[in-house]
Amino acid sequence: MQAGNNIGLGTASELTDPKTIRYINLKLALLGFPAVAASSDPEFDELTAALLQRQHETDRLLADPAFRDALTNEARRMGFI
Repeated sequence: MQAGNNIGLGTASELTDPKTIRYINLKLALLGFPAVAASSDPEFDELTAALLQRQHETDRLLADPAFRDALTNEARRMGFI
């Protein structure tokens, strides 16, 4: 009996797949944690760095009550809500 399969961790090949590692690293970066493995794709790293920077800025703005209120008022003015 393999414990990994019983608790949903998948097979070893699934956990070492480069796409899976990139996905895990992206999710960790979104949460503010360091990557689990170094990426060998500088283009992917550059692209994700830009996306993460934009996501963090969006999160920062939406956490600001004044910005949220202004956004809500603008949406109301335009008839979206």
